[in-house]
Amino acid sequence: MEQANSVHRLKQCLAEIFPSRMNGSAHYTSQVIQPIEFAMLNNLNALEAKVVKYAVRNKEDKDIDKAIDCLHKLKEWRNYEKTRQYNPIP
Repeated sequence: MEQANSVHRLKQCLAEIFPSRMNGSAHYTSQVIQPIEFAMLNNLNALEAKVVKYAVRNKEDKDIDKAIDCLHKLKEWRNYEKTRQYNPIP
């Protein structure tokens, strides 16, 4: 019951923040919160947002592969930010 109340409160908050809620595809609308909403609320960058999108969608192996590819790119970017040297992951 407590989880249902939390979900209800979350949906109310999202309706206030995003009044024109997107009518996304079925693989997103079945979720309590859509990936783009999660990304915006958590200040994710583009690669992090794509990882969430593909992980939530997760209906086919290609979605997992896309998420993994984005994670590799994210890791490469973070390594570059630290060292200012580009070292692609093999």
